[in-house]
Amino acid sequence: MAEPITTGEAARMLGLASPAAARRQLSRWGIRPLHRQAGKGGESMWDPDILQAAIDNRAGRGARTDLAKETTMTTTTELEARYVELISPETRAAVQSVVEHTIDAEYGRQDPDGLNGAHILAAAGISMDWHRLWVDVNGDNRHLPSAAVAQLRIMVTAGLEARRCACTADIAPSGHRHVDYQCTGHTEHDVPAVYGLLFCGSCYPVYADAAGIPQ
Repeated sequence: MAEPITTGEAARMLGLASPAAARRQLSRWGIRPLHRQAGKGGESMWDPDILQAAIDNRAGRGARTDLAKETTMTTTTELEARYVELISPETRAAVQSVVEHTIDAEYGRQDPDGLNGAHILAAAGISMDWHRLWVDVNGDNRHLPSAAVAQLRIMVTAGLEARRCACTADIAPSGHRHVDYQCTGHTEHDVPAVYGLLFCGSCYPVYADAAGIPQ
């Protein structure tokens, strides 16, 4: 993975005027930061590979103007939203399966065949969901597979970020610290909350003990 970049650097990469504008655009694309820099005023850090994939494969890139009248979308943002709406519940379930397999691997439950199969099904699902609109807008489906893979990467990144361990240096019990500002682990789906927050397998026992929860 490339070296993470700050929100300011992400703004320049996206050609936007400010970090705030970059955060808004990345939020619309469903992209979440990798982590936040430690200390007061620390910036969010982003994966430049994910950003570049989103830039290269965002919906509407290279759209044919002669086909613009065939769709009700008049801006890139509206078209992007339409593509997201087209992703079916079945495809979203396949994407979630990729997320679960990825988290399972963190806990030593390796299943490379299962992960690969989930990845193939999810990417194929996105391609099928997008096919009609993609061809209407772009004239053919030559770049659809790579766009589907890029969208899958964005969705998996967002899914993992949603499952990020809540442990940070600000709230960690005494003696429990991470090198990074926030723990990079992810929560398992069946781990109960502590103080209304979800923690990874390494952090949960520490917080449960501090809260007096029997284990």
